[in-house]
This record gives sequence, C-alpha cells and structure tokens, in this order.
Amino acid sequence: MVFAHSLPELVTSCHQFGKVYCHPVYPEKCRASGEGIKVATRGQTVAVSVEALDRKGEACFKPVDSLRCELVASDGSSRVRGTVKRRNQNIYDISHQPQVTGEHQLHI
Repeated sequence: MVFAHSLPELVTSCHQFGKVYCHPVYPEKCRASGEGIKVATRGQTVAVSVEALDRKGEACFKPVDSLRCELVASDGSSRVRGTVKRRNQNIYDISHQPQVTGEHQLHI
C-alpha cells in the first residue's frame, strides 16, 4: 500500500482493500469459567461461560454474532465445534461434547 498525500486519496486507496472490520471483543482479555474448563466426560455435554471484554478489559455489550468455539484434542485426533448462545449483555454460554479421552484445548 502506498500512503496517499491527501485524505481523499487515502480513502480511495483504502477502498481497494474492501471494508475494514474492527471487532469490539479482544480475545486475549476475555475470561472463561465453569466446570467444563477443568473436567469433562467423553460423550457428555459440558458448559463453559465466556465473558466478552474489550481491549481495555471492560465489558463488551455489543452483541457478538461471530463468536465460535472448537474443542481440540491435544493430539489433534478430534475437533468438535461447540454451540454458543448469548446469555446476557456480555456473557456467552458455550456447550461442547468431547469425543475422545485425554486433554483438550478449547479455542474460542
């Protein structure tokens, strides 16, 4: 990208790249809680709650339609997509069902 000398030129240059999308939720600041983080039984649905926070670590009240989760076995043998439901303004409930025994990572 070449930096333009005037605002109209900059706007024209940016339009070449399509829309710029800035998500209000900052993943590194979000907090997950619930028994499903520590212990889960293969084949049984477990729940985790996620508190959506912004870059400053403050509650993000804007609805997040793109929040997704995936449960991944540590050896990569199983990848399970979880379901996400908005409970209230900045709390989301995630449910997933591990398919194999062993340690997993929950990607949100």
